[in-house]
Amino acid sequence: MNVERIKREIYRLIDESRNNLVKASFYGDPEVAAVLDRLYARWNKSGRVGEPLDYANKDELYFLLSKAREHSTNPRVQYMHEVMSGRRSREKKGRKRGSAILEFLRKLRLI
Repeated sequence: MNVERIKREIYRLIDESRNNLVKASFYGDPEVAAVLDRLYARWNKSGRVGEPLDYANKDELYFLLSKAREHSTNPRVQYMHEVMSGRRSREKKGRKRGSAILEFLRKLRLI
């Protein structure tokens, strides 16, 4: 895959995603943040010409692409998006108030 195609795929998976949780998950990843810090440093050093991804080497681009794919298909992030956007029923008949939140946390394996 050529460099421009990798960059377009990263943009498509993350920046063009309608799911803001995918963006938050990707940019909140410490490994992604470390790579982006290096790219922004190079970009700033060169007078902010172009975009930060223009300063990534091929290994960094492949790493960011793999992370973008990972975060864009993460079932936990998808589930949170569905719940928050109202696509999943938050409460079902016969359940106590607040149990939808507990079910949500169980699905995320937080409790």
